[in-house]
Amino acid sequence: MTRRSHRRRRALSLVEVIIAMVILALAVPPLLVQIGAGVEQQQATLIQQNLVRLASERMWQVFTDHANPARGYDAIVSAAYPEESTPGGLAGYTRRTEIREVSPANYSTPQEGSGIKRFRVQVTGPRNHALVVESFVTNIPGAGGTG
Repeated sequence: MTRRSHRRRRALSLVEVIIAMVILALAVPPLLVQIGAGVEQQQATLIQQNLVRLASERMWQVFTDHANPARGYDAIVSAAYPEESTPGGLAGYTRRTEIREVSPANYSTPQEGSGIKRFRVQVTGPRNHALVVESFVTNIPGAGGTG
């Protein structure tokens, strides 16, 4: 005859369950805050990457047009680069390009016929993120311009 051992399984007591719930209640909220902050940082990084990409694309367009013998310095005007909402299909973003011919002595002072154009690309994105990039093209011989 075989004997069966009748062991009694011990269950958790109510006190143990309550202690476990209190520990969880104290530990979970800080973890959720950290997870939320990480998600927020990831979204901000993605927005910044999109801003940089959109500004770089526009700068590349301006430099390419300037180097193109069929277009050149005279084609670099604000009207050639209109303001865009949802550039590159990105909802919530805008891109503006402002181009001015400026004085060689003071790049903030407009001066027609100077041979130096300052262009400014401004990209705005969700949650008031923005990026502004400025550069120059020139029509001055020996200064890197293509004329």
